[in-house]
Amino acid sequence: MSAKRESTAAKPASKKASTSPLEALLKGTTVRQITKQQRKHVVTIEHSARVTVALDTLAENNILSAPVVYASSMEDNDGDTFVGMIDMHTILNGLFEGVQGDDWQGLIDGSKDFFSRMLITVVGEDVELRFKGYSQTSLHELIVDGFLGEGTKEEAHAVRHRVAMFTATGRITNIISMSDVIRYFQAHQQVFGEQLQASITDLGLITSPVVTSLETDAAAAGLYKMVQEKVAAVAVVDKKGKFKGQLSETDLRGITADSLDQIKLPVAAFIKQRGHAHEADVTCLASASLVSVLNKMVTHNLHRLFVTDEARKVVGVVSHTEILRFAVSA
Repeated sequence: MSAKRESTAAKPASKKASTSPLEALLKGTTVRQITKQQRKHVVTIEHSARVTVALDTLAENNILSAPVVYASSMEDNDGDTFVGMIDMHTILNGLFEGVQGDDWQGLIDGSKDFFSRMLITVVGEDVELRFKGYSQTSLHELIVDGFLGEGTKEEAHAVRHRVAMFTATGRITNIISMSDVIRYFQAHQQVFGEQLQASITDLGLITSPVVTSLETDAAAAGLYKMVQEKVAAVAVVDKKGKFKGQLSETDLRGITADSLDQIKLPVAAFIKQRGHAHEADVTCLASASLVSVLNKMVTHNLHRLFVTDEARKVVGVVSHTEILRFAVSA
């Protein structure tokens, strides 16, 4: 059988697929570059601290979460050993665990046990851990595997709002959140090109329906609804469905067993009492552009914007998660 003769004719050059500026940013930017620009002190809380200490610490540092660690003096290593994450979502769920119906007074009366619990018994899982070498990973992989959990089958997980990097001794060296990436996108917004001016409706960034709470409902009812629906905030509306504000996990920061009776107040009064009423408008129209949403989120440090119609009725919400999901699929 004669050997197959290869053609000596010149082969046409293969067409190299063009890379969009957004794709170039996602695959050409490393986690280290983002953390370098967003470098911040990592606030940690010892494992033996109580829940009430965690609430105060989060409020004092204006953060939503912090690593819980064994103090270095307890371990034979060069740093604190990571135990887990304490965040407002975990605290809210723990507070309402076992609540019966709308027995808010019963919840308040029994809250002292929860507030005095050691953090090692409360830590949550809204964090994805990565070894320090992960800092060389691309922004694309950080979003897909770290935040969205849509990578390989072995790495698939629920959505995480933060990724923590640790050393061989278990010390957390840096935490990068979805907010950090949104700020990075806003600072490099030109990579989105024409999509910057496209509406969030056309880009498919709006999710619905939205979980709401009447402004006259007890704040406890709104908070409990957040636990039941697994959301970080609810839109506060009047009887006509018009947007009046938002109630979020943040509103519990700094609260104590002695001040917990405030949750019996109507939602609007509770937010005012807590001093967390937003001066910034946390809404946008469905016709809002991507650039306007990015700018508003970053300027006012917002995790979400409630989408309303011209009559201020809530029709959806746009969040960091949806923007990140859009960026890696665009």
